[in-house]
Amino acid sequence: MKIKMKSKSSASQMTFAYGIMLIMITVITSLSVMIIVGSMFVVNTRSNSEQLITSLNNSVVEGKFDWKYWKSNNDVDTRRTFITITTKAKGKVISKQYSDHAEDFLYDSFWSWPILKNVQVRENQGIYYHANRTVIVMNSKNQPRQIKYQIWISLNRVINLFKRLFIVIVAINLLSFLLGLLVISKLANKLTRPLKSLVSETKQIINEPTAKYQSNLTVADNPKEVHDLTIEFNKLLNELNENIKRDRQFISDASHELRTPIAGIKGNVKLIQRRAAEHPEVIPESLKYIETESDKMQRLIESLLALSKVDKVELEFKEVPILAIINETVDLMRQQVTQPIKVEGITTSNVVTNVNNLQQILVTLIDNAQKYSPKNSTITVQQVETANAIIITIADQGLGISDEDKAHIFDRFYRGKEARDTKIEGTGLGLAITSRMAKLIYANLEVTDNTPQGTKFMLLLPKHISEKF
Repeated sequence: MKIKMKSKSSASQMTFAYGIMLIMITVITSLSVMIIVGSMFVVNTRSNSEQLITSLNNSVVEGKFDWKYWKSNNDVDTRRTFITITTKAKGKVISKQYSDHAEDFLYDSFWSWPILKNVQVRENQGIYYHANRTVIVMNSKNQPRQIKYQIWISLNRVINLFKRLFIVIVAINLLSFLLGLLVISKLANKLTRPLKSLVSETKQIINEPTAKYQSNLTVADNPKEVHDLTIEFNKLLNELNENIKRDRQFISDASHELRTPIAGIKGNVKLIQRRAAEHPEVIPESLKYIETESDKMQRLIESLLALSKVDKVELEFKEVPILAIINETVDLMRQQVTQPIKVEGITTSNVVTNVNNLQQILVTLIDNAQKYSPKNSTITVQQVETANAIIITIADQGLGISDEDKAHIFDRFYRGKEARDTKIEGTGLGLAITSRMAKLIYANLEVTDNTPQGTKFMLLLPKHISEKF
């Protein structure tokens, strides 16, 4: 059975990580200071002992150590430093001299560490550094004598200093740790406050029944990551809001468009039911109207289904020759339209795109051009290459589109004034679907006036789309 751990906030994780890091730094710093200072004391003590032994050895005259001479020339604290000098001749001890209090000092037993053999711990007296040296000298009769110097230097002062130093280091590090923990905790909370605010506002938008996606989150100046994240969240909210608006408008428009033919069909059905017996001549006219309106509904529903599926199809992109695609599509459309279609342009660079979407866009634009153009006019399909794009233009010599209608020509169910006045059949979804298809292949679809008359649709295909794949 897995135990679900409570998730930790960023501030608590930052504080915890800093605390662990500070503890490690404190321990390492303390040990380093203690080792360095201790090593310096050991080296200094060793040097003092060597100097002391050298001074003792310099007080040997004709094979005998002159204790009075040495004491007169050296000032040694005999309460903390103890000396023994043992003289041997032919393997026998002939003299043994002690500094003040040395005999009492040596009476106590001691022990030492295997690694630090020079450091001795004596009962009731503390810790001492022990050094010894044996030298061979010649007496007045030119006979060899062996003199052994032994020195014990007290380390109690050093140990007490170490204790005080350790307490001071621990106190300073503990104070630094607590102050650092307080500072990093406040800093972590300050850094994560905008993130907490972002989470709170997001929850408010989600949980409130009256919340709307168009509610923008407050953008914090710092830290930069939260600033950038909030901006991206707002972009996402705006996009969701636009989708909701489009969906609501879509439902509203679809309901409106379907309501009209349904109302007409129901009216004619009731007319047949009421008057068919007395006036059978109304039946053919009503049935014809019902058939016409049913066809309109079928085309509208098919367009709605096509619009709903356009975003769900997984597109395959590949590199294709654009001019060849244009010629293939135009050859197909020449069999369906009455106007002549002229293709202009030379062979251009290949472009990475989705062939099906590109052909469907061209078919819709050519079909749209033939619906709004005189039968004796010409539809021109032109291809032009620029540094960054290949531009495909479909130009007609028809009714043209007003500037007011151009702003809404790609909206769902929108039909221009000229289209409504001439009663040209259409659902108002063709250009909306075409515009969406263009975006799915990373192209832009624009509309402008054709000179001297008509409309010109321009499809801009980016040449460097291959970098996206």
